[in-house]
Formats: sequence, structure tokens, C-alpha cells
Amino acid sequence: MRLLDTQTQKLVDKQPGDGIFYAILSHRWTDEEITFEDVNNIRKSRKKSGWSKLDDFCKKAHKHGYDYVWVDTCCIDKSSSSELSEAINSMFRWYREADICYVYLADYEHGAVPEEQLPKCEWFTRGWTLQELLAPYDVRFYDKTWEFVGDKNSFADLVSKITSIPVPALSGEDELSTYSVAQRMSWAATRITTRIEDMAYCLLGLFDINMPLLYGERYKAFFRLQKEILENVHDLTVLAWNPSADRRKIPDRGVLARSPLDFKSSSDVLGLDMGSNRCSVASQGLHTDNTIWIGTLRQARYYMAVGCRDSTFETVTVPLEMKGPNRYERLASTTLKDLNDVEMWERKVKSDNSTGIYLLTKPSLLQTQLSHIEIPQELQVISAFPKNLWHDRDQSFYYSGAPGVKAVFLSGTLAGENIGVVLVIVDFHGAAKIFETKYSDPQVLRTLKSREQDGWEWEDLEKEYVILKKARDFCLLWAGGRQFLVSATNTTKPRNWMHLVTVSIKDIGSQGQPSLSPALVPAPAPASYLPTRAR
Repeated sequence: MRLLDTQTQKLVDKQPGDGIFYAILSHRWTDEEITFEDVNNIRKSRKKSGWSKLDDFCKKAHKHGYDYVWVDTCCIDKSSSSELSEAINSMFRWYREADICYVYLADYEHGAVPEEQLPKCEWFTRGWTLQELLAPYDVRFYDKTWEFVGDKNSFADLVSKITSIPVPALSGEDELSTYSVAQRMSWAATRITTRIEDMAYCLLGLFDINMPLLYGERYKAFFRLQKEILENVHDLTVLAWNPSADRRKIPDRGVLARSPLDFKSSSDVLGLDMGSNRCSVASQGLHTDNTIWIGTLRQARYYMAVGCRDSTFETVTVPLEMKGPNRYERLASTTLKDLNDVEMWERKVKSDNSTGIYLLTKPSLLQTQLSHIEIPQELQVISAFPKNLWHDRDQSFYYSGAPGVKAVFLSGTLAGENIGVVLVIVDFHGAAKIFETKYSDPQVLRTLKSREQDGWEWEDLEKEYVILKKARDFCLLWAGGRQFLVSATNTTKPRNWMHLVTVSIKDIGSQGQPSLSPALVPAPAPASYLPTRAR
């Protein structure tokens, strides 16, 4: 660490501690600041407009008994990328270890009323000055003539009103770690930096994070910061953000925020007790074993708890949509929802403790479609095809691109007898067909026999696509001397990329045939498509 001698204004290598005390400067950069190269040439430096600020600071600090000071403009060799990276990763600590921090407000007029002038100071709008306000215990404000205006403690209520930072956090009474990630992010929501990457780098100290600097990565820097926070802090409120107006114009639907601005309305979101739950970064996204709530399945909505409200302790959730088994993506342009405001489907909890879930950090290239199967309590799913697209826990198929043919084998008990039917979904719109599984039934196609029968494979379904499209959406079966109508209805919701297929059973009675219009009478399948034993 380099320090500047307040008398000679020469740089010296010193380490804090061992009787070394130093003052530190916080200021808004302007034109012609004194740099590392300039400070070694005093004669040249005096000609720059930034010299008076540096000189006055050294004189003020020396008058207060400090032999050394640190200034970010001239104590770092910014031509060295390694030194710059070390300095930025250490800066919060350097401000915390300073004996005193002088805040120079170049736009604060001498003699102005603090309550009127302080909120107008540009210093409160910059990203880097956030840690310079929070890290030092003794922060003193000076006007443009270097006259003392007041300190952080005497202005605590006013500064809290300007910055939306609680007084205990400003005074150091509360450790910053006692505040959730979302709360700390909200403190930076309205601040700006000259370079996009610095909006992430200036927050490293607030979360006790170290990471390499990669100027040129733009918004990826903030994505990296959030991933580091999840790995080290284990606080899911990092996901508790609402898309800003600019964010809503961006088509991506990653689960991570684009900038601190997205956390502007999250100042009241507290962290949850994670217990043994953890969130880690994986190649497929963020992996967690946290609870997933089912929202209205007809809208294909899911919700994950990420925090709670400070005033009401109401659980705060983030809206998700499933992109495949155990894979979720944040819905585009959606805001956080309090759990009590969510229309729940049977208010169930969805969790898979064996594998956990993945929250995608990048949008899927293909739109995932959902075919959800609702079945009556008399039936249960025995098997499904294709197995890799079926999610048994949600009784749904998830797929991208061409839909192909999908089917489920349903089994159950009616009137004391075991029955079985096969439900087939045959096209993009989720058209549903249903067949009885007894091989003697004339409706049965060779490829729709259950896998327990020798010689018949589910994979043959694709070969029968044309004939399946012509099949009926119901079948008749007898059980216990009574006749039942088993039907499948489809509701397509293209806006949500969801097909809802509902299977229902109706007891028609024990006498004669059901009263059906000719259009509903099942058409026999061509003989060439019947199983050998049924011909």
C-alpha cells in the first residue's frame, strides 16, 4: 500500500498498523486529477487544476496530526492491471482501516444549509462513494473551501434519508452482514459509475467478495458478482429483484439481475433461514434444493421463496416457469410476488430433495412447451413416452421444437375391476386421443398396447402418427357390469405455451349402449393397424 507524505507530498510504501495512522480522501473525480505519474513531478503537477484539492487535503490532514494520507487518484499505479485489481479488491478494507475519512464536496457552497445543500451533492450519486461512506467509522464532510460542514454521526438522519441506508448501518452499530443482499443492493440502486463494470466492482467490499477485474465484460461483471455472492453468502435475496424499466425491454429471462437498479424496490426484503439449503453455481445454472411452490398450473407458473417482507414477514417469491424436469427460468418482465397474493393450485409444495433444481442464468434458445395431464383419482400414471420429456412429479411433458407423439399409460380400478387406458397427444396443439388397452378391443392399435405385453414397444408410436390423428378422443369400456365413458379434452394456451389435457370418467350405466350422436360413435381402426391377435 502506498501512502502520501503530507509534508513532502512524496509516495512512500507503508503498511497500516505498527503505529502507522493515515487519513483517506473521498471525493468526486473531476478533470485534471493528480495521477500516480504526476505525483512524482511536483513542478508539473502544480500546473493542473486538480493540484489545489490534493494540496489542501494534505495540509488539512497534517494540521490534524496525520503524517500520511491515501488518495485513490495518485496512490495506485493504474498502468499495472495486477496492482489495480489488488487495490480495488482491498479498497473497502483500506477505507475501514483509515483513522479518518475526509469527504470533499466540490459542489457544496460555503455557508449553505446542510438540509438543503447536502441532498444536492453529486457525491451521493456515485457508485464508488457508497463504500467510502460505509467503511470508515469517522467520516467528515467539507465544503468547496475545505470548511468543516459536519460528520456522519451528526448528520446520520439526514444521510439516511438521502441514501435510504438505515442509521445503524451508517454508524457501524450494525454489521453490514446483518442486512440481506437485496437490502445492500438497494443502497446502490440509484448510483452510477463511469464504466459499466465498476457498478459491480465498487460493491465487492459490501459483500466481502474478491474477484478478478475484467474490463470490457460490461454487464457480465455484475452477473459474476451475483454468482460469487451465492457461492459465499448463501442468501437467496440476491434473486429478489424487480426488472427496471430498461430491463423490461430486454428479451432475456435469466434469473440474475442486470444491475443494482433492479433492486430499487427491494429495500424491505429480509433473508430467509436457509437451514441446510444451499445455492451453488453450476454449468446448467444455479443449483438449489429450495422449495418450489406450484402457482396456477393453467398459467404454467411456479414460485420460489427468496425472502420475506420486513414489516409483515410475508414470504416473497420469484415467478418461474419450468423449462424441463427440475429446470426453471424466471418469467420475462415479471415482478416479485408475496405468497399470499399468488393464486395457488391446491397450494402444494414442490421439491425434489434427491436432485434439487436448476435456475437458468441464461435464457433458453428454444421456447419450452408444456403439456400437463390432469387425471381423475381413479387412475394413476404407470409409464410415459418419451420418458426423457416426462416429469412424473408434475404429470407434465416438457419439450422444445417439434412436439412429436407423446403418450401415457393410465391404470386404475372401476367398479372393482382393473382397467387401463392409453392417452396419446399427437400434435402441436395438444390434440388428445384415448384408447382402451385390452387387445381384443377393435379400437386398439398395435402400438398402443402396454409395455408389459411381449413384442410391443412404446417407441413404435411415432410410426403411427397419421392414423393416430384420425382417432377419437374417448373410449368405452365395461367394468363390474357397468359401462364407462373415458374421455380426454384439450385446452390450448398458446400465450403460456401450455396444453392442458384433462381425462374424465363418466358412469353411463348398466343397460344397453350409451346415447351418443353419430359423430361420437368410435370409428373402427383399419385392419392393417390392428394387432395380429385382434384380426
